[in-house]
Amino acid sequence: MILSGGEALLREDWEQIARCVAGLGMKASLISNGFVIDAPLAGRIKEAGICRVALSFDGMEDTHNTVRDNRDSFRRVCRAARFLKDQEVPVNFVTHVNRINLEQLPAMEVFIESLKVDVWRLQLGAPVGRLGKHPELIIDPEQLPSIADFIVQAKKRARVVVSVGDNIGYFSHHEPVLRDTQNRDGWNFWCGCSAGCLNIGIEANDNVKGCLSLQSEKFVEGNIRREPLASIWRAKGNFSYTREFKPEDLHGHCEGCP
Repeated sequence: MILSGGEALLREDWEQIARCVAGLGMKASLISNGFVIDAPLAGRIKEAGICRVALSFDGMEDTHNTVRDNRDSFRRVCRAARFLKDQEVPVNFVTHVNRINLEQLPAMEVFIESLKVDVWRLQLGAPVGRLGKHPELIIDPEQLPSIADFIVQAKKRARVVVSVGDNIGYFSHHEPVLRDTQNRDGWNFWCGCSAGCLNIGIEANDNVKGCLSLQSEKFVEGNIRREPLASIWRAKGNFSYTREFKPEDLHGHCEGCP
């Protein structure tokens, strides 16, 4: 179970939720911008049973602070990583690639290695939220091959373990290398969106979606305040965008691709 947001640490009951999840024998991880994580809070994260923390890292100092719209954000996320590592909590850095940090990826790789970060997650910035208001920052299709090339070389260098988001790749000649991770057991290609099949998302207002990345209200399948999660999961017609997807639904370039 992943606790995310927004900023999950702004919930007063995050510790209670984490302890409950861990007490049920599940692995609880956390996604945070790292801004409020100091030494005492890192200790509480460890004691609550959080097994991994993913921190947003969007470029070198000036770039990260620009993306985060806060001139102290870079210093704080680096500080958070060090405090968590002191507690022996595994740390991931999550980077959304855009036009202003694209050229900084090599420098970011070296810097992340110096912090002894466990995994670097790379994904394309999605045009929602603030990024949706800045289309000039969104990666062009022509830039995708260079991103895939960088990731392949970074995996070979092995300075840090690199994880690749679902929105990078899609069956290029790099696909087996891009998807080659420890937990895929030989399935080194993109297997399709797992929202509503392997994953489920519960929002702060208790609405249920297949994935929290599906930000439109049209993806709400129910609310756990009104019916059990099991009923929502098993209801006929729910999560149809993945469970009932057919090749005939493809369009554009994908439609004619073997």
